[in-house]
Amino acid sequence: MSEEKKNFDPIRGPEEETTFSAQPVEETAPAEEEFTVLTPEGEDRRPVTDRQYMKNRDENYVDFSALAQAEDELHRLKEEYGIEDKQGIIVRTINRYYEWKDNRTKHLVSKKLYLILNILLGWCGGHRFYERRWLLGLFYLAFFWTGFPAMMCAVDLFVVIPIKADENGKILI
Repeated sequence: MSEEKKNFDPIRGPEEETTFSAQPVEETAPAEEEFTVLTPEGEDRRPVTDRQYMKNRDENYVDFSALAQAEDELHRLKEEYGIEDKQGIIVRTINRYYEWKDNRTKHLVSKKLYLILNILLGWCGGHRFYERRWLLGLFYLAFFWTGFPAMMCAVDLFVVIPIKADENGKILI
């Protein structure tokens, strides 16, 4: 009985003794080949798997592990030879803005007067002129008719209210 259980396959049934098929059995996926990518110094990198099976099945197939490895190698070579990536105009503009924001001169102003000017004359940039930010004040003044400066005044108000004033009632903006 134990020998009977040993030769029993639940899908095919009991195994028969010398039964061979004349047709070859097709493999669903061929065995994966492995090859090693060598760096210019001759070092071995992590093994990359060849996915010829997927490439043959789908012409749009992308092997992301090989792509990531090639990108890592490109970054390493750029660092090694001192090549810097050229930044696009959007990235440069954003970087310039944050550099300006971090390095701009801040002014000491009275919190009470700033809030009063924001509420009464904020729509035309009165609080920005008091803060000595002339270009922003002119922007508010030029576009007051659109309502955009009024919305920005509300934002300015919510930014300034939580700022703690010093013993003289001044804040650094």
